[in-house]
Amino acid sequence: MELLDRYGTWRDLRRVAAPAAAVLLSVAGAVHFAVAAQHFGEWWVYGTFFVLLGSAQCGAGLVFAAGHGRRFADAAGWTNLAVVLLWTATRTTGLPIGPHPWVPEPVTWLDVTATVVELATALACFVVHTAQPDVPAVLPLQYPSGPPCRPGNEEDRRCVPA
Repeated sequence: MELLDRYGTWRDLRRVAAPAAAVLLSVAGAVHFAVAAQHFGEWWVYGTFFVLLGSAQCGAGLVFAAGHGRRFADAAGWTNLAVVLLWTATRTTGLPIGPHPWVPEPVTWLDVTATVVELATALACFVVHTAQPDVPAVLPLQYPSGPPCRPGNEEDRRCVPA
């Protein structure tokens, strides 16, 4: 708690967690897109998995940017942890399926980068979970509300141009 007392409140931390999750999800998705072609060369199932994973992560990043609920934050956090566990298995024991069953893959800097980003994403998602049920949008997509501007009330700051 000393960290939060020193640098701000828990509420302040939650406020930056949603935009951080949006960016981190997009970065993880971009990394998976970047290595999809290489994985298609190994086996089409691997390549398809990387394209689907990259799409899901980038899509989740957009959802975080547009606003979301606690259940979505939970799902995104747990899914990213599952991807980290899968990566750990592929680098330690290998997978039981594919062209080379039970043969571990080599660790590369891009692997480690994606894994660190996914761990940070999971942390940000779990911090978002502690927020109120309706997390406000990072990019407000709704239009301002107020009475329509009519001749004579254009100077009223509450009116919305038609």
